[in-house]
Amino acid sequence: MAQVTAIVDMAFDVEKETPEAVLAGIGAEFGIEGRIVQMVGPGGGWPEVELKGERASVEQALKDRGGMDDEDLAEGWMFEG
Repeated sequence: MAQVTAIVDMAFDVEKETPEAVLAGIGAEFGIEGRIVQMVGPGGGWPEVELKGERASVEQALKDRGGMDDEDLAEGWMFEG
């Protein structure tokens, strides 16, 4: 299966979560890797994160995870390799 990288701004509940905890949960739930690119991203100040893994898993994470539930998100922000 093809490996992809997605770079997106990640929304999270600032009163209940940290970006690191959200990334760890996404990694465990979907079997992908994640890292914070910058804490204040260009899209409204949410952390900008990089997600890497198999295409289907990264797409599912982008569709399912709270704050990243836009089904069209993968179209512009996912890169092969």
